Amino acid sequence: MLSFFGIAGPEVASMDPQQRLLLEVAFESFVRAGMTKTSLLQSMTGVFVGIGSSDWISHSRSKATPYTGTGVAASIAANRVSYVLGLKGPSMSIDTACSSSLVALDAASEKLRRWKCDAAMPGARRLMRTRTAMFVVRGAVQWC
Repeated sequence: MLSFFGIAGPEVASMDPQQRLLLEVAFESFVRAGMTKTSLLQSMTGVFVGIGSSDWISHSRSKATPYTGTGVAASIAANRVSYVLGLKGPSMSIDTACSSSLVALDAASEKLRRWKCDAAMPGARRLMRTRTAMFVVRGAVQWC
């Protein structure tokens, strides 16, 4: 599926699964809304993603490649969607712990109200690969 987006195999292997899933689900959302890759290209469509840190970096550390830096950075997630689909609107990855998805939705609606974009795709992604990460987040949620 990711070859459809023009992403090479070595880069895909270095990408956090959160980024891969986000890209696929974002595109599926656009398609279900009646948009195509061609209609999205150069459009003023904004991407606003609530995304937290991931334990994928611990997996990638021993297999570092030139793509690891962007592959594990949560800050790249929204920008990857915008870049791959050729979107020209605002693009933000937002990490506010427990409220990331809500803040992403608020940012998207605010940009629409101010005419900073013609369409917006708010979303959120949280994927934890290890049991340790789940316990850490579960403990942190008590503080949110």
